[in-house]
Amino acid sequence: MSAIDTVNHVHVANFYGLPVYWILDEIKKGELTDFADETETLNSQFLSIGGGSGEHPALIIDIENILLHLFKQINHLDKPDLDASSDEMEDYQAYQTIFELIERNYNKINYQLDQNQWPLETFFKIYEKMSPYQKNHGCLQSMMNSIASFCLHELPLQKCISSPEILVCAEIIKSKSWSKLFDEDILSLSGFEGILSCQKNGRTIKDNKVVWGYSMEDWRKDQLLGTPKKKLR
Repeated sequence: MSAIDTVNHVHVANFYGLPVYWILDEIKKGELTDFADETETLNSQFLSIGGGSGEHPALIIDIENILLHLFKQINHLDKPDLDASSDEMEDYQAYQTIFELIERNYNKINYQLDQNQWPLETFFKIYEKMSPYQKNHGCLQSMMNSIASFCLHELPLQKCISSPEILVCAEIIKSKSWSKLFDEDILSLSGFEGILSCQKNGRTIKDNKVVWGYSMEDWRKDQLLGTPKKKLR
């Protein structure tokens, strides 16, 4: 049994062959990684790539902060002329909304992965599998962009984001109703094998009993049915 198996979670994808878990409980960060202090907690706003002790070491992802890191890579847009097309005006309005969020959260946009959480060998193996474009932009930068894009397009954003401002910007980017805000390569899902809706590797609590084999599809059904769950740790 790995550390992640003591926590309610859903196995949502694989990233370069490593399992990506969406955490459903509120737990101490130290339950999944040794690189945490006693005050740090995790909840549904975090992913764990790798399951921790008993499996591959866990790389903890702060979903809101990794999205902010993605947002700061927005292309600069000048204010359009009065006779600009409606698409250009909509692009600029979206740009303003996202740029203003970046300015208000300047202290968070430089979020970085905690490289201490993984062996250096894992980063080397991922780098070897990257495209020339990704390698040119750096291993960590490319990893972060892919993970942020995955969160953006595959996770239930309203359950993963507590900030209304970040949620609005995430929905704007996800909608693809824009044409010039971001380079397409930045929003690629490189390294991901897609969302695993039916992957029965998760764990939850129903009727005060541990249920193994919990999938993203099961989670979605529970949200529709309002199935009561209790924590049993």
